Parts: sequence; C-alpha cells; structure tokens
Amino acid sequence: MEEENVPIPQLDDSESSDDDDDMQNAVPPADMPRRNRLERIALFDFLRLVAGDRHQVAGFRTNEELVAHLKSSDTVTSESVSRAMLACPRDLFVPPAHRGEALADRPVRVEAAGFNISAPHVQAVALEALQLQPGMRVLDVGCGCGIVTAYAAHLVGSSGEVVGVDIRDAALRLARGNMARLREHNHEFSEVAAPVALELHNVFVPLRRHEGQYDAVHVGGAMPESRLGGVLGLLKPEGGRVVAPVANELRLITKLPDGSTRQRLLSQVSFSELEVPRDVDVVRAMEAERAKAARRVSVPPSTFPSDLAHLAAPGADLRLLAQQLAAAAEAAVEAAAEEAAVEWEAQEGREKREGGGRREEVETEAALPPRRGSINGVRPRSRGSLDPHHLAPATRPPAHR
Repeated sequence: MEEENVPIPQLDDSESSDDDDDMQNAVPPADMPRRNRLERIALFDFLRLVAGDRHQVAGFRTNEELVAHLKSSDTVTSESVSRAMLACPRDLFVPPAHRGEALADRPVRVEAAGFNISAPHVQAVALEALQLQPGMRVLDVGCGCGIVTAYAAHLVGSSGEVVGVDIRDAALRLARGNMARLREHNHEFSEVAAPVALELHNVFVPLRRHEGQYDAVHVGGAMPESRLGGVLGLLKPEGGRVVAPVANELRLITKLPDGSTRQRLLSQVSFSELEVPRDVDVVRAMEAERAKAARRVSVPPSTFPSDLAHLAAPGADLRLLAQQLAAAAEAAVEAAAEEAAVEWEAQEGREKREGGGRREEVETEAALPPRRGSINGVRPRSRGSLDPHHLAPATRPPAHR
C-alpha cells in the first residue's frame, strides 16, 4: 500500500467554540495564498478547541454566506460541491435545539442522538476528495443527521444511488425526517438527486449485499487501521475512493483496478470513534443473512419473448407484451387477495354477530328466576314421565361374574 503524506493543516472536528469576538470576524483575506489561509483557519480551530464552549458562536447569517466563506478559503473548489451545499441548507439538518449554531463553521454536538455533526469545512474537504460524479453509487457510513448523504445524492444525480447507514435509531429517524423536509423545501432537489436508502447497520459487519457495491465511501467517524481492509472491500472491483478518519488522520484511500491502493493525508482531525462490534455480533449477523438467502426463492427471468418470437407478427414488441401480461397478472392477484380479505372480514363480522346473539340468549335464561321446586334452576322430571327401564332398581345383579 503506497502512502503519500502531504502536510496539510489541521481541520478539527471535535466539539469546540470560538474564544473571543476577534476570531469570529478574522476571516482570511481572499488574496492570501491558499496554504496560508488553511493554516490560519486551522489555528482558529485549535484556539476554539482550547478555549472550550464559553459562549455561542454566532456563525453566518445564511447558508449562502457559509458556502461563500468556504469558497473564499479554497475549501470548496468545484462548482458541483458548491451547488450541492447550496441545495441542502445546513440549518435544515440541525435539530431545532441547535439551530442557532448551525451556520457556524464548526461541529455541532447533538447530545440527544449521541453524535456530532461535522464542521462544514471538514465535510467540504471530504466531498472534494471523493470527486463524486453522476451515476455513482455512494455509501455514507455513520450518516448521522443525513447532510453528507444529501450532498452525495445531489452530486451523483438521479442516475446514481446513495445508501446511508448508522447504528443509532435516533440518528436514522432524524436523517429520514431531514430528507423528507429537504424534498418538500427544495423541489429541484427531488428532481435531480439520487434515490436515498437509510439503513440500520454497522459497517464493520461484513454483509454480502454491501460487498463490492460502491464507487465511493464516506466514513463519518474515526475507525481503527485494522478495519480499513473491510471498508475497502465495499468498493467495486474496478476501484473507487474512500475518505475516512483513521485514528486522528483524515485520509483519502484510492483503490486501483489492479487491487492496489494509494493513500493521501487530507488533514489532522479529531472525530468521535465508530463502534466496533463484538465477534459474536458479527457471526450472528452473518448467519442471519445466510439464513435469509437460503429462504429466498430465485425466479428465473421470463422466456416469453424468445419462446414466441417465431409466432409474432412483424414489428411486434414481445417484451412490452410480456411486461403488460405480467402487470395484468400481478393486478389480478392483488385484486383476488383484496377480495379474499374483504370476504374474510365479512365472515368474521357475521360470526361475531351470531356469537353475540347466542350469548344474549344464554344471559337472558340465566337472568330468569328459578322455577318452583327446581334445584339450581333445574326442575326434576316427574316419576310418570320416566321410561319404564328408568324405574328399575339402581343396582342390578351382574350378568356374569
């Protein structure tokens, strides 16, 4: 594995805040060289970390101002990333309790859900390094609030696909709600963005449905170096890119078609760690997937077009006809199932009504006063009403001994 260490200034993703009002307004000038601007930004982040959270960072007034700041510092260098960050307003993804700090270029700690939302400049560095293109399939590990998932969906377009995974139910609920609000807020996003699937899953559990499926992987939490091979196995055989914090380094790992890899250090970072599952949990998940695959029935594709090709009229589209017949059959099955469900409900209603009538009769008889001479409500029969053989002695000699 080749490693290319490029000394780039530190970009901090730990929970921090500005130390004084001077730093809030100390934006590096646009004519300053890119290296110097990044070093100055890194120094501000370090001072925020040391200062602690003494007072709230006001941040920018709008998402547009935040993106303009990232562009002026050369953190955002491509128009595609700029458009994606403008189409997905950051304050839309931050919970209401933290909305006031959403537009500051710093991480946000969502204590209720148990995770951090990375600082905008860290997310921008990752997106630029991944070089997402239309049609790609992307995995966002530790998707949290879903903002990087949304950025990726905008970047790969409607021809691509994005999957976000997280191990926290609270994070997935937040991400699903945010994605729904984004589609309502920005109709253009709904038209141009890729479909997004959000899944409860630990990426360190090797499941076949994820192996070799992605062109790019973004990891939103620090991971041990020993698990890097498993994450690289999520990339397609022809190669791809992974941006992941390994220990305290944000790395770009490029997998080449021959299977070799190259690494480049993007920055020094401080991320919360991803949860590594126990071996027993990994085995249990793999066995569950194997059992599910064993129960799956594989239906071969229809051979209708090829079987009837010699009988079809010239120019007839047998594939379209097969699709129409399949759709009609499926509709007939659904209609039959719906009719059976209606009949079952009607039958159940009739049985309940009949059962209710019988209960009413029993309750009415039980409510009547006992008749005269009866025992426990049952009047003994008269001697004259009994059959002759019932008048015989109670005991008889046995027929044989």
